Amino acid sequence: MSSWGDIDISTLSTDPVVLPEGNKYTFKLNKGARFSPFKEGRIDAGATVAEGDYKGTQVYFSYPDPKEQPWVLGVFARMQKALGIKAEAGEDPVTYLNRAAGNLFVAPVKHRNVTVDGVEGKKAEINIGNVTPVPAA
Repeated sequence: MSSWGDIDISTLSTDPVVLPEGNKYTFKLNKGARFSPFKEGRIDAGATVAEGDYKGTQVYFSYPDPKEQPWVLGVFARMQKALGIKAEAGEDPVTYLNRAAGNLFVAPVKHRNVTVDGVEGKKAEINIGNVTPVPAA
């Protein structure tokens, strides 16, 4: 029998899990980073909580266009250091993130107010300015 048989679908909710703000989590970088189709120069990416009560929860983050926000270059360099994977000469950031997918990093979560279909709520995002390597065991 498939695992669907173990789930009571009448209890499912469309409400997203919103990770508590300010807590640090260990994330696993997801494949699927891309240049945003909605805002030129932005990179969209995601990661999954790798351990603890929220294990399996996906969180998204983005890097703004460095022409508009030059500070992001240092932030992206911190992500490279946190992941422990060096960029190859001439590699674009999306290719790098997808190549580094599966590696772990630590970061806090921040909340952003969003409105979806007229309903206001909170969205959890990785605080890209504060990523660090996973502490050695």
